[in-house]
Amino acid sequence: MKGNKSKNPNVKLYTRLRNIDNGGTWAESLSVSGKTLSLKTEGGKMEPFALDGVYDQEAHQETVFNDLGQTVVDRALAGFSSTVFNYGLTGAGKTFTSLGHDIKNIGDGQFIKSKHGLGPRIANSIVNEIGKGGNSDIGLVMCFTEIFQDKIRDLGAAYAEKFLKQALVQIEDVVDAREEDYKTDNKHASHTRASKTELAYEVCDLGIVEDVKGFVHVKNAKLIPIFKTVDALNVLKEGLTLREQFETMQNNISSRAQTILSLIVVQRGRNNVIRKGIINLVDLAGCEKFEDKMGVSFQEAISIQNTLNASIQITGFLANGLFDHISYTDSKLTELLCNSLNKDSFVAFIANIDPNPSLAKENLRCLQVFNHIQ
Repeated sequence: MKGNKSKNPNVKLYTRLRNIDNGGTWAESLSVSGKTLSLKTEGGKMEPFALDGVYDQEAHQETVFNDLGQTVVDRALAGFSSTVFNYGLTGAGKTFTSLGHDIKNIGDGQFIKSKHGLGPRIANSIVNEIGKGGNSDIGLVMCFTEIFQDKIRDLGAAYAEKFLKQALVQIEDVVDAREEDYKTDNKHASHTRASKTELAYEVCDLGIVEDVKGFVHVKNAKLIPIFKTVDALNVLKEGLTLREQFETMQNNISSRAQTILSLIVVQRGRNNVIRKGIINLVDLAGCEKFEDKMGVSFQEAISIQNTLNASIQITGFLANGLFDHISYTDSKLTELLCNSLNKDSFVAFIANIDPNPSLAKENLRCLQVFNHIQ
């Protein structure tokens, strides 16, 4: 049976099926039995993939969070790091799983909604845990970036310009951060995008740096303190709105970019020792073939494929305990994620599938990525 579970208990392999538009059926192209997904091959046979979890069309966002999201929250609170990759064809539901829908509908008091994905739910859970303990020596930092055409851009800058007096100088500062020192009174904030942010987004090409403590991050990307769940939602709202303004001009950025939402739990322990627990939610670019990517140059297609291959390869090395084989510098994405792609990290790889029968061949190719991981 193909796609067997990882040998490393900290590496989990999942698939998620999106709903078929117009109420269609997927029974002719695939079948689900427990944690095994089987897809029909060109020869008419069913190829099975035994995984750590199969989220079918009945699986709610809350189900995915309770099964997977709570795991990474608990690990972050304990000082460990995690990475969740969302992989699949454009339109298969990667962004729905990682971020969800209804991100922009903020203000009715119901902060977490049924269609919110892992990002909002994880942020909400961490904020609630911080509030329960009444511990002033713990804080949450968010960083929202993307890699497009091999350039790193800061999506969090849109929120920072509108809602913050200042961003954090360094991550550790969040432990002592007070909301009134960082947040603006945004009741009368303009809802039009500031031209400074727009211009910066177009030309943005940030570097990757490592601090003296070995923490790798995007140089000059805004480090945003999260005091309430609505802060996290606004970070996502402003960042996605900023990107959407350029989508028509640049041929659907979202299908060609790697989007990284980083949530960092920072705690101060005895003797002022700082401990970080990092959660990286990665929405990978669409894995369709080069000829199916509209408006993409050959050079960009190669860059996208190298990033996908590097992510798959490192997940495979981790799954098989081949830690000495890992090279993080094969792509900017894996270089940036190196702190949460190591032998102590939890890694989940989710193949998102649009089960429309017309995509059977592409879906099979997508799921065969698990064979490479094994």
